[in-house]
Amino acid sequence: MDPFTLLTLLSAGTALVGGALSADATAREGAQNAAEIERSARQAEAARLTSMRQGELAVARRRLEVGQVRSAQAVGYAAAGVDASTGTPADVGAASERLGELDALQLKANAYREAFGFGEQARSLKMKAAQTRRNTDTNIFNALAQGGAGAVSALMPLAKKGA
Repeated sequence: MDPFTLLTLLSAGTALVGGALSADATAREGAQNAAEIERSARQAEAARLTSMRQGELAVARRRLEVGQVRSAQAVGYAAAGVDASTGTPADVGAASERLGELDALQLKANAYREAFGFGEQARSLKMKAAQTRRNTDTNIFNALAQGGAGAVSALMPLAKKGA
């Protein structure tokens, strides 16, 4: 085999190997990036669940506090010899319960709002990971195509030589 043909074949082979190596590196990098994004999505989902649980605990705590206030009010009225089941004492107790329940509902709404934000973040990250995988597939194809095109370009002089 003459040196020109040998060098031409080596050049074509180098282009193919280069394309394959580039595709492999692209695949590894894309998989790593997608995995990192998916990890972040799992963390956001965990934060969503934690936010919901913390909200539920805050609501339960607030309702316990209201119960303690109502008990203290009842004890105070009883110590003063006042009937807490009628009139102003009953109205004060009912108002305490309503305000406490409003507080509890606000705590719950805040927790749900925060959880919603984390859920949206997780959803967005999952979509980003999927897009990263699609982009990686495209980049792998492009790297292989460039390697093939480089090989064809390297072989063109042989084709012209034989023609």
